[in-house]
Amino acid sequence: MTDVTLNAFLAALDTAMPEAGVVFATEDGPVGAGYHITELKHARVDSIDCGGHRSGWDEAAVQVLDVFGDAPMPVERLRAIVTRSLGAIPALAEAPVHIEFGHRNQSLSRYDIAGLQVDDHLVQISMVRARATCKPAAVSVSSARQSCCA
Repeated sequence: MTDVTLNAFLAALDTAMPEAGVVFATEDGPVGAGYHITELKHARVDSIDCGGHRSGWDEAAVQVLDVFGDAPMPVERLRAIVTRSLGAIPALAEAPVHIEFGHRNQSLSRYDIAGLQVDDHLVQISMVRARATCKPAAVSVSSARQSCCA
């Protein structure tokens, strides 16, 4: 999955029962069941790449605090947090969303949503650590060599 928005995230939550638990997991294991959503953020990025090309985009982040508990947050509670946040900051709705998280609250990292599995009783959000990329190289290897890597 790439470029999941909060609107798409809410649409996925709508397919689960309100009392279903929401579980976040990385390749290193699950986030503590008592996790806390500390903030939702919107940012407008103005960027220049290694080839001198400027671009801009919006992005959103959900920061998750790793807290151990007995049960994961229910869909209805997470949905309420996201809905209230969208009411306060409408630009969050359509921006690609990333998760900011660190196991045991150490080494905060940026994660992309790799998958959302939804059934009646559980929503599983798979996250993969975001990686650095060379944007010109992603477009074309030959243009990257000409613009920045020569």
